[in-house]
Amino acid sequence: MQMISFSKIKQWRRCHKAYDYKYNQSLRRKRPAKPLLTGTIIHEMLHARALQQIAPDSKTKPPLAVLRSYEKKYRLLFREEQEMYGLTYISDLRRIYEGYERHWKNDGLVALSTEEPVITDLSSDVRFIGYIDKRMQDREGRVFITDHKNHKNLPGDDDRFSDLQLIFYVWAWNRENKARPVTGVLWDYLKTKPPAIPELLKNGELTKRANIDTDYFTYLATIEEHGLDPKDYREILSALKTRHNNFYKRVFLPAPRKQMIDLVVEDMRSTALQIAALGKSVKDRNMTRDCTWCSYYNLCQAELRGLDSDFVKKTQYIVEEKEDNGDQAEE
Repeated sequence: MQMISFSKIKQWRRCHKAYDYKYNQSLRRKRPAKPLLTGTIIHEMLHARALQQIAPDSKTKPPLAVLRSYEKKYRLLFREEQEMYGLTYISDLRRIYEGYERHWKNDGLVALSTEEPVITDLSSDVRFIGYIDKRMQDREGRVFITDHKNHKNLPGDDDRFSDLQLIFYVWAWNRENKARPVTGVLWDYLKTKPPAIPELLKNGELTKRANIDTDYFTYLATIEEHGLDPKDYREILSALKTRHNNFYKRVFLPAPRKQMIDLVVEDMRSTALQIAALGKSVKDRNMTRDCTWCSYYNLCQAELRGLDSDFVKKTQYIVEEKEDNGDQAEE
């Protein structure tokens, strides 16, 4: 039976050639792009955070220890490679995570599971497998399938309307777990740019720009770092304390209506059957202005231009071992 994941479906719909690179040739960039690496690290840190909630007495590596393991790898990079990610990359990630912890310290949510597989058959010979980021329970006992999302800018309602993954997961989970259905879905957003550290002006004071993209904690910490008096910054601190948070956001929604779920599931099933039938043979390119975001852009361009694509493949990519159980990493 062929195993199909949501990331396979998404990649197939985006570009058949990229699907071929990733799933048929099993190619992965040696140095992942910054957005992908950032998402991976934050995902692993939040996974460790949930494991500590689920099994506090276990020997699970804490979130900041996960970050330290990546910091060791970062230090082994050449200076030019470090600059590709940013010289403050690790400290920025630490500030993003610590801000997340502060912001949601008393949120009342408890992790029931993390990276939990959900498996269901789409046809007699195609099986879907997915991994749910979290199942979270609130104070009222309601359970939400949760997806962590990392963005440069926090998305709006239109972006969620086109995000079909959680809808599909609700259907798959409730289909296979009728005795413990989920109540709804939760999008858990993190901004991948940390709060700006206010600059120190020539007169020895911190900038008081009203549009500075920071938060109360960061501004106050910078005041203390420079030995300044918080009373001199009372006005901007008050504004930051009451300002709508621009770095972390959660959106709760009830489980979608049956009509919407049925349409999404039918669309997903149709694509999954296409992959099962054509995934090894169809390799056409879907060329758009979004191609520059693709992990395989350099290789694809080399092939199109008749350049030495074998050299690009050898120097920029590695071949991963193929997995028969779907694909856990969602991009």
